[in-house]
Amino acid sequence: MSHADELQLDTTFRCGQSFRWKYRNMESPESSYWTGVIDNHVFALKQTPDDVHFSLLTPVSLDENQTRDILREYFYLDVPLVSLFGDWSSDNNFKMRKDRFKGLRLLRQDPVECTFSFICSQNNNIARITKMVDSMCLKYGEKILEHDGEEYYSFPTIERIAEVEEDELRDLGFGYRAKYIPKAASQMMEKGGIKWLEKLRSLPKKEVQEELVTLTGVGPKVADCISLFSLDKLDVIPVDTHVWQIAQTYMPKLRGKKLTQPFYEEIGDFFKGKFGDKCGWAHTILFAAELTTFKEKDVSIKSETIIEENVDGVDKKIQVKKEITIKTESIISTSNIITTTRKRTSMHTIKTESIIDDDIPPLTKRRRKST
Repeated sequence: MSHADELQLDTTFRCGQSFRWKYRNMESPESSYWTGVIDNHVFALKQTPDDVHFSLLTPVSLDENQTRDILREYFYLDVPLVSLFGDWSSDNNFKMRKDRFKGLRLLRQDPVECTFSFICSQNNNIARITKMVDSMCLKYGEKILEHDGEEYYSFPTIERIAEVEEDELRDLGFGYRAKYIPKAASQMMEKGGIKWLEKLRSLPKKEVQEELVTLTGVGPKVADCISLFSLDKLDVIPVDTHVWQIAQTYMPKLRGKKLTQPFYEEIGDFFKGKFGDKCGWAHTILFAAELTTFKEKDVSIKSETIIEENVDGVDKKIQVKKEITIKTESIISTSNIITTTRKRTSMHTIKTESIIDDDIPPLTKRRRKST
């Protein structure tokens, strides 16, 4: 088994669950890597055919085991993904897509970052959401460090976001979402701030959704994204336009209907029955298969060939035009590429199999440090 079957950075970071990982395009693919922020620590991660390598760029006193623990938790590395893919492949629709998305892992994100990221996600695309999240960090976060000419910032605190003026966010390109963000932050503070959010991890998924939708700008779909990607609710199904179309392939009775709350709940129940208690993970893979980022595209390449012929003793040049259509896949979206030719980053190795085999306590019993 390849380690890439358990952890594939490219698909994991580009499937629309997190918006802060950047691909640093070095002189060669072998030296290129991803950078991102977890718990206010800056990490560099590099995929190789045999393994995933990491380096902690933040100058803090974390030893290698502590660093590994952060990564284990963030990537849910106590969950053996290959066996899950085997179970889910009893569904033909999933089976047709599984090979392209091996190693796509859910991320256990900071709930503050996740909440405001998905408030920004409404009627939006990954590139624009990424730009909004980057703007929030640059404007209202704290600088962590500078590495290879790139500055890294913490995600702003709830308290800081609550102080932001709506007009400031409109000037940054947030549109109508500008009025939701400070108000939602103020409401979160009234409920208890980060402690309230972390407490939601211990509640049933229905109660979590009911709590989250009380925030301005958070509907059932956004609430379920927050639950799935940061609050340990791996059995929720956020239903948006893509998932509504996917659901209709399984449930023909939905065709021609409008998405209502009863249908929303019925879709969640259906997918849980089909994919089990981690159905949200399976849903994320089916969702990723519908994203333009991963769609195959036809690229037409026109070429001109000069052919020299001798006809009746006279040289003639004949120009022949050919058009070839090639199936290609988008490898890296332009919204998260950083091009650099600076020195390589020294990295350690994540031994994926040994991580999974370790005796790791349930994730719900581990708490992150508050940001």
